[in-house]
Amino acid sequence: MEDCKQKINGLYPYHHQIIHALNERDYQRVDFCRWLLTQEWENNGFVAEVLFSDEANFTRNGMVNQHNTHTWAAEYPHATTTRGHQERFSINVWAGILGDHLIGPFMLPQRLTANVYTRFLQDDLPILLEDVPFRTRRQMWFMQDGAPAHFARDTRDFINVMYPDKWIGRVSPIAWPLDHQT
Repeated sequence: MEDCKQKINGLYPYHHQIIHALNERDYQRVDFCRWLLTQEWENNGFVAEVLFSDEANFTRNGMVNQHNTHTWAAEYPHATTTRGHQERFSINVWAGILGDHLIGPFMLPQRLTANVYTRFLQDDLPILLEDVPFRTRRQMWFMQDGAPAHFARDTRDFINVMYPDKWIGRVSPIAWPLDHQT
């Protein structure tokens, strides 16, 4: 009977939704997202002016997902998958996305130091950006994560000269909270 009265009064039962508690870094991410949305709102197309960049390391073995790997046979086929080669190698690849432009890929040394990364920014990145219209390059923001090579003083000094107040990363003019600690 009580349920009926509440429905007549326009009230309906709703279940609580369980959500994760936020920590301090989450609020920093929310602040960054608000800043980014404000930039996009005030300058339609702002996100297309940000060069989002990162490196990835690829190994010989890659990733093998065996979960759905099956061999169908009338008799046991003794199927095997080779992995764990004796000779190991890996390749470090840098790439970026700027609007609808894919920048790179560019092969970096396996061990990325601040000097190597700064030389890449000075010498190689401008060549990779040659096909991007000049107006886009002039308005471009640069975004990187907080890898040690990115965080070095010489690297940050160079980025501050090339992209004054227009770069996003660890200790940059725009506070970007990392989603992980590097």
